[in-house]
Amino acid sequence: MKKNIFILGNFGYYSNDLNGQTMRTRTIYKSLNRYLNDSKYNIKFTDTSVKGSKIKVLMNYLRGLKYWFTSKSIILLPAQKAIKYVVPLFYYVNTILKRKIHFIAIGGWLRDFLDENNNYTKYFQKMNTIYVQTKSLKKKLENKGLNNVIHFPNFRIYDDHDIEIKEIDEVKKVVFFSRVIKAKGIELAVSAINKINKEREQKIELYIYGPVGSDYLDDFNKLKQSSPFIRYNGVLE
Repeated sequence: MKKNIFILGNFGYYSNDLNGQTMRTRTIYKSLNRYLNDSKYNIKFTDTSVKGSKIKVLMNYLRGLKYWFTSKSIILLPAQKAIKYVVPLFYYVNTILKRKIHFIAIGGWLRDFLDENNNYTKYFQKMNTIYVQTKSLKKKLENKGLNNVIHFPNFRIYDDHDIEIKEIDEVKKVVFFSRVIKAKGIELAVSAINKINKEREQKIELYIYGPVGSDYLDDFNKLKQSSPFIRYNGVLE
């Protein structure tokens, strides 16, 4: 008989979001499907980004509730806003259901959240495992009294393909591959390119790939106009 695994997280399929949250959630799901034996496991998920009518949203969560009750292992990847509701809910229901709860933290904000909401520490102490992306965050959470933390670095899945490797004498092109927002350092990258190009004969061009934040469009357009060395090439599949 197959064992059920249920993933609750922001996949961004409904909202069409591409960011660190949605990419890590999708990657975890794809990894489980790729590496777990299909004859032993069923992997189900609920995408918390669902939008639309109240009935549509309700049906989405009712399906998730069904997966939850029929699964032995639960993987939580909630966005920062959802954590206040999701974690206590799973904590109290799990006192009856006794499921294995795995929490995968995305980004480095979890320690700050627990400092501001100290009463939530007890919920995380009862989880089977908390996975964090950096060793420094692991140490901070252990200092908070959590002994169930594992360092689980960020990663991506790439299809196998041949890569041509060749030596070059000078760097001529640099790639920025991320969400295009100020917090990701795009302005610092452009500033560095501009400064370097003033000091050397061989110019460097900055090739930018990634979705531009909706509230950053105007600033990014001004940034592109500020330098002749910027090439924005849209979003990679």
